[in-house]
Amino acid sequence: MKSAVVLIDPVTDWKHVIEAAASLGHQVVAVQLPAEALPAKFQSFLPTALALKEAGVDHVVSVEQRDVFSITQQLQIIASECDLKFRGVIPLSEIAVEVSDCVASCLGLPHNALDFVTARRDKGIMKNAVESAGLRIAKYERVASMKDVSDAMSRLSLCYPIVLKTPAGMS
Repeated sequence: MKSAVVLIDPVTDWKHVIEAAASLGHQVVAVQLPAEALPAKFQSFLPTALALKEAGVDHVVSVEQRDVFSITQQLQIIASECDLKFRGVIPLSEIAVEVSDCVASCLGLPHNALDFVTARRDKGIMKNAVESAGLRIAKYERVASMKDVSDAMSRLSLCYPIVLKTPAGMS
């Protein structure tokens, strides 16, 4: 049985990861998530399946949607047909983190706690998790629009300056 690693959404630093995996004797299976999940300015950085193969990826799985169970099934088929034993699942983009944890869980591999999958992508949920763990957090409130900010500031006894962040994504 050959050792292999799964790379989810190779967008950044994928060449270095492929080289490192190969140097450790692992085969590499890359899963390409749908491009529309990425901001347009990053889509031009997505490698093609051919570019991944030329860089040393042994198998490329391209999916139309972020369906963890479909991805896992395709990986299991590849593992069975190619006599592979997966050793790990590595996210290579921000949007791949929760997919990687869920796929790793389905494959019986080490992963981050699944009860924090949504918390990693939503700042409000993460603040709740941090506060429940007994750590101090800054006052906050989720607002639906800019017109709600003033009321939220009153409820929280805040005055300017304040910090506004989107609940998910990079900010």
